[in-house]
Amino acid sequence: MNYINKILVTVILFVGVSFNSYSQKITIKDRIKAEHIYNFGVYITWKNKSQLKESKKFQIGVYGSDTTMYNLLKKICSYRLLKWKKIEIVRFSKINEIKYVPILYISNSSNNEVPKIDSVISQWSTLLVTDSCNTFKGTMINFFPRNALKKVEINKKNINARGMKVGAMLYVVAKNYEADWETMLQKSEEELATEKETVEQQNIILKEQENKIKLKEEHILKLSNNITEKEKELNFKQDELHILQNDIFNKNEALNLTSAILKTQQLKLLIQQKDIKETQKLLQKQIDEYKIQKSKIDNQRTEISSQQTLIDNQKSKLNRSIADLKKQQLVLYFVLIVLILFGLMSVLIYRSYRIKKRANKLLKLRNNEISRQNSEIIQQKEEIETQRDEIEAQRDSLATQRDKILVQNKDITDSITYASKIQQALLPLDLLTSQLFKEHFIFYLPRDIVSGDFYWTRKKGDVIYLAVADCTGHGVPGAFMSMLGVAFLNEIIDRYNLLSSGELLDNLREKIIYSLHQTESNESSKDGMDISIIGYNEKTKILQISGANNPVYIVSSKQSAVGSQQPAVSSEMHELPTTTASCQLLEVKGDKMPIGIYYGEEKPFSTKEITIYKNDYIYMFSDGFADQFGGPDGKKFKYKALKNLCLQISNLKSEEQEEIVRKAFFDWKRDYKQIDDILLIGVRFE
Repeated sequence: MNYINKILVTVILFVGVSFNSYSQKITIKDRIKAEHIYNFGVYITWKNKSQLKESKKFQIGVYGSDTTMYNLLKKICSYRLLKWKKIEIVRFSKINEIKYVPILYISNSSNNEVPKIDSVISQWSTLLVTDSCNTFKGTMINFFPRNALKKVEINKKNINARGMKVGAMLYVVAKNYEADWETMLQKSEEELATEKETVEQQNIILKEQENKIKLKEEHILKLSNNITEKEKELNFKQDELHILQNDIFNKNEALNLTSAILKTQQLKLLIQQKDIKETQKLLQKQIDEYKIQKSKIDNQRTEISSQQTLIDNQKSKLNRSIADLKKQQLVLYFVLIVLILFGLMSVLIYRSYRIKKRANKLLKLRNNEISRQNSEIIQQKEEIETQRDEIEAQRDSLATQRDKILVQNKDITDSITYASKIQQALLPLDLLTSQLFKEHFIFYLPRDIVSGDFYWTRKKGDVIYLAVADCTGHGVPGAFMSMLGVAFLNEIIDRYNLLSSGELLDNLREKIIYSLHQTESNESSKDGMDISIIGYNEKTKILQISGANNPVYIVSSKQSAVGSQQPAVSSEMHELPTTTASCQLLEVKGDKMPIGIYYGEEKPFSTKEITIYKNDYIYMFSDGFADQFGGPDGKKFKYKALKNLCLQISNLKSEEQEEIVRKAFFDWKRDYKQIDDILLIGVRFE
């Protein structure tokens, strides 16, 4: 048993000495170069992606007899990915062994072979990385060039000529590494001196154990082989563990993002339900008033119709009576003629006399009946004329009431239209927005004549401010609140020195609460607004963002948050159809507080800072676009579709973007009623 323990101790000492000897070869300088080579794969874009897609792994080639960089790259890349692929380190000892790899590193011991190697790889889009190569002008990236202040030389022209593109972030990363070269090299020398002393001590121990090791060499060799096999198994399991860890991390990130989105949507749904209930109450009140007016008008119309029917019936009876009277007159004339004939014969015929007498008697009765009917007809005519006069008076009264209502409606409409002109005058002029922003478009579509949405912009010093707000309600109440918001923002920006975007919102909330006399006990005054505001510094290129229940979208190919105090920035990747570069959408969320009385814990509004790069596009909006019902199923447009729309149009001109946004809205809306004011603004700074 003691014999086996001694062998194990000897093996451990041998492995420890070997490991320390290997560690001595790897310096801080080598580690920095290895990290740089990995970063080249991150920030270099290969235009011909077909060559990359043919390989299942992202390959990095190492040429030369020096194994230090080969082993170091294998170690640091064993758990990393490039272009969403696992990394494979390939070693070439001869020129004829070289095959296509996206990145090829040549150690400084092989600098004399660089021209030949370059001629071999010229047929591919291969990034050539050299070390202290100062004789060949075709280098792409060269470590430690002669007589240069930079530790990394990047030849953009040669890289572009081989079908590759250098990302701007590569220069930033290279500069950050160069700032620490001297400090790291000094630490490396101190570590080497310490390790040298350790190695000397271990060499003494090694000499003492050398004789014992020779006696047990065969047995140690067997144990070494077993250890090698165990190490291979361990490395394989570590690879599997790294892959599983990456999968778990990605799934956790996706789960957290989904949870945050779900909570946000639930909160917005509660707010929308509350607004819908208030709107339904107001709408029901207006509907009841409309039904009462309509009922009165219908009753009056019914009375007019019944009176007209009665007049028509009386006229019909009168016409029939007149016709009967004419018939009776004709009969009377005929009887008179007969009586005259009988009268002429009365002297001769007695019987004829009696008939004549009877006929006269009958005629008298008929005359009395006709006289009575004439009296009734005259009386009915007078009654009809009286009813007609009453109906005409009622008709005139209704016409007068209708004219008054029309005049009142016209006065109200004229007043609201004039208020709309005042509201438009308070909004920024097109000339001002054109002067402040390199490119911009404004899609502004009020639901009524006046709007509860507004936008505001001012410049103070080197900072350009832009705000988009959605006030409580729409129509006249929302317009009053929007004019208050514009007036207060102008007063705040004129009164104070340069403020952060969060401080602007704090001051605005204070003025709104004070002006509307809002208190926690006064539940009748809950008016306010949701708003997002940005402040862009033209010198530092830093964009400050704050929001009250309103987010801001930034579409860029190279964005990162630089000053966020909380995880309010989420990103989505989207491949643009017209370019090979990936485009990133950053959603900068606002604080979950309105501008107005808030019954939760009232905190200062936070300020997020984002570095703005050339061609970055910023989108600001109210909730009207995303909440609009439409489409084939009559559902809401939603924020996911709005994000996709912003990603698709971000590389177009502002005029084209506005046309596409307008067409997308009306294509979605179809024949559905517009439910809220619409405001969407896109800007691009110089």
